[in-house]
Amino acid sequence: MMRHSRRSFLRRSAALGGIFALERLSAAVQAVGSAYRRPKLKITDVRTAQVRAHGLQLHVRIYTDQGLVGQGEATDAVAGGVPLVAGFRFLLLGQDPLNVDFLAERVRTAGIFAGAQAGQYVAALSAVEIALWDLAGKALGLPVWQLLGGRMR
Repeated sequence: MMRHSRRSFLRRSAALGGIFALERLSAAVQAVGSAYRRPKLKITDVRTAQVRAHGLQLHVRIYTDQGLVGQGEATDAVAGGVPLVAGFRFLLLGQDPLNVDFLAERVRTAGIFAGAQAGQYVAALSAVEIALWDLAGKALGLPVWQLLGGRMR
Protein backbone atom coordinates (compact mmCIF):
# COMPACT_ATOMS: atom_id res chain seq x y z
CA MET A 1 0.00 0.00 0.00
CA MET A 2 1.39 3.39 -1.09
CA ARG A 3 1.37 6.25 1.36
CA HIS A 4 0.17 9.62 0.17
CA SER A 5 1.46 12.77 1.70
CA ARG A 6 -0.31 16.07 1.61
CA ARG A 7 2.41 17.43 -0.68
CA SER A 8 1.97 14.66 -3.27
CA PHE A 9 -1.81 15.08 -3.12
CA LEU A 10 -1.52 18.82 -3.80
CA ARG A 11 0.98 18.26 -6.60
CA ARG A 12 -1.30 15.74 -8.35
CA SER A 13 -4.36 17.93 -7.84
CA ALA A 14 -2.62 20.93 -9.36
CA ALA A 15 -1.46 18.89 -12.35
CA LEU A 16 -4.96 17.50 -12.89
CA GLY A 17 -6.50 20.98 -12.69
CA GLY A 18 -3.91 22.26 -15.14
CA ILE A 19 -4.84 19.58 -17.68
CA PHE A 20 -8.47 20.67 -17.66
CA ALA A 21 -7.56 24.35 -17.91
CA LEU A 22 -5.02 23.81 -20.70
CA GLU A 23 -7.59 23.80 -23.49
CA ARG A 24 -9.20 27.03 -22.28
CA LEU A 25 -5.79 28.63 -21.78
CA SER A 26 -4.74 27.69 -25.31
CA ALA A 27 -7.96 29.16 -26.75
CA ALA A 28 -7.46 32.36 -24.75
CA VAL A 29 -3.87 32.77 -25.95
CA GLN A 30 -4.95 32.28 -29.58
CA ALA A 31 -7.79 34.78 -29.17
CA VAL A 32 -5.44 37.40 -27.75
CA GLY A 33 -2.86 36.75 -30.45
CA SER A 34 -5.41 37.07 -33.24
CA ALA A 35 -7.11 40.17 -31.79
CA TYR A 36 -3.98 42.29 -32.23
CA ARG A 37 -3.02 42.85 -35.82
CA ARG A 38 -0.16 45.23 -36.41
CA PRO A 39 -0.93 47.18 -39.57
CA LYS A 40 1.63 46.86 -42.33
CA LEU A 41 2.52 50.40 -43.30
CA LYS A 42 5.26 51.98 -45.38
CA ILE A 43 6.30 55.59 -45.50
CA THR A 44 5.69 56.96 -48.99
CA ASP A 45 6.40 60.66 -48.57
CA VAL A 46 7.78 63.21 -46.13
CA ARG A 47 6.75 66.83 -46.60
CA THR A 48 7.73 69.86 -44.63
CA ALA A 49 6.92 73.55 -44.44
CA GLN A 50 8.22 76.48 -42.46
CA VAL A 51 5.43 78.71 -41.13
CA ARG A 52 5.70 82.12 -39.51
CA ALA A 53 3.08 82.28 -36.73
CA HIS A 54 4.21 83.47 -33.30
CA GLY A 55 7.75 82.98 -34.53
CA LEU A 56 9.07 80.36 -36.93
CA GLN A 57 7.52 76.91 -36.85
CA LEU A 58 8.57 73.79 -38.71
CA HIS A 59 5.74 71.46 -39.72
CA VAL A 60 6.37 67.90 -40.93
CA ARG A 61 3.88 65.50 -42.47
CA ILE A 62 4.67 61.84 -43.02
CA TYR A 63 2.45 59.94 -45.47
CA THR A 64 1.91 56.17 -45.69
CA ASP A 65 0.79 53.76 -48.40
CA GLN A 66 -2.55 53.28 -46.61
CA GLY A 67 -3.45 56.96 -46.56
CA LEU A 68 -2.55 57.71 -42.94
CA VAL A 69 -0.76 60.98 -42.25
CA GLY A 70 1.25 61.89 -39.16
CA GLN A 71 1.97 65.49 -38.34
CA GLY A 72 4.72 66.94 -36.16
CA GLU A 73 6.07 70.36 -35.42
CA ALA A 74 8.98 72.16 -33.84
CA THR A 75 9.21 75.80 -32.78
CA ASP A 76 12.74 76.46 -31.56
CA ALA A 77 15.83 76.83 -33.76
CA VAL A 78 13.89 75.83 -36.87
CA ALA A 79 15.38 78.25 -39.40
CA GLY A 80 16.90 75.94 -41.99
CA GLY A 81 14.88 72.94 -40.82
CA VAL A 82 13.20 72.36 -44.18
CA PRO A 83 16.38 71.23 -45.98
CA LEU A 84 17.32 69.08 -42.99
CA VAL A 85 14.01 67.21 -43.10
CA ALA A 86 14.42 66.88 -46.87
CA GLY A 87 17.74 65.18 -46.11
CA PHE A 88 16.04 62.83 -43.63
CA ARG A 89 13.57 61.77 -46.32
CA PHE A 90 15.80 59.07 -47.85
CA LEU A 91 16.28 57.53 -44.38
CA LEU A 92 12.51 57.24 -43.87
CA LEU A 93 11.04 56.28 -47.26
CA GLY A 94 9.92 52.65 -47.47
CA GLN A 95 10.28 52.13 -43.71
CA ASP A 96 7.62 50.98 -41.23
CA PRO A 97 6.48 54.13 -39.37
CA LEU A 98 5.53 52.07 -36.31
CA ASN A 99 9.24 51.53 -35.58
CA VAL A 100 9.42 55.01 -34.10
CA ASP A 101 12.48 54.52 -31.88
CA PHE A 102 14.46 52.79 -34.64
CA LEU A 103 13.70 55.52 -37.18
CA ALA A 104 14.40 58.37 -34.76
CA GLU A 105 17.73 56.78 -33.84
CA ARG A 106 18.54 56.19 -37.50
CA VAL A 107 18.00 59.87 -38.29
CA ARG A 108 19.87 60.98 -35.15
CA THR A 109 22.94 58.87 -35.85
CA ALA A 110 23.02 59.97 -39.49
CA GLY A 111 24.14 63.40 -38.30
CA ILE A 112 26.61 62.40 -35.58
CA PHE A 113 29.77 62.86 -37.64
CA ALA A 114 28.54 66.16 -39.02
CA GLY A 115 28.39 67.49 -35.46
CA ALA A 116 24.62 67.72 -35.69
CA GLN A 117 23.47 66.94 -32.17
CA ALA A 118 21.97 70.28 -31.18
CA GLY A 119 20.03 73.25 -32.49
CA GLN A 120 18.40 72.96 -35.89
CA TYR A 121 19.16 69.27 -36.30
CA VAL A 122 17.48 68.27 -33.04
CA ALA A 123 14.51 70.57 -33.74
CA ALA A 124 14.01 68.95 -37.16
CA LEU A 125 14.47 65.47 -35.67
CA SER A 126 11.89 66.28 -32.97
CA ALA A 127 9.33 67.33 -35.58
CA VAL A 128 9.89 64.07 -37.47
CA GLU A 129 9.64 61.98 -34.29
CA ILE A 130 6.40 63.73 -33.26
CA ALA A 131 4.98 62.99 -36.73
CA LEU A 132 5.97 59.32 -36.37
CA TRP A 133 4.29 59.06 -32.94
CA ASP A 134 1.17 60.74 -34.34
CA LEU A 135 1.14 58.25 -37.19
CA ALA A 136 1.62 55.29 -34.82
CA GLY A 137 -1.28 56.47 -32.67
CA LYS A 138 -3.55 56.77 -35.70
CA ALA A 139 -2.51 53.37 -37.07
CA LEU A 140 -3.07 51.57 -33.75
CA GLY A 141 -6.16 53.53 -32.75
CA LEU A 142 -4.57 54.73 -29.51
CA PRO A 143 -3.73 58.15 -28.15
CA VAL A 144 -0.02 58.92 -28.18
CA TRP A 145 0.05 59.37 -24.39
CA GLN A 146 -0.87 55.69 -24.05
CA LEU A 147 1.84 54.64 -26.50
CA LEU A 148 4.36 56.59 -24.43
CA GLY A 149 3.49 54.74 -21.23
CA GLY A 150 0.17 56.04 -19.95
CA ARG A 151 -0.89 58.69 -17.51
CA MET A 152 1.66 60.24 -15.22
CA ARG A 153 -0.66 62.22 -12.92
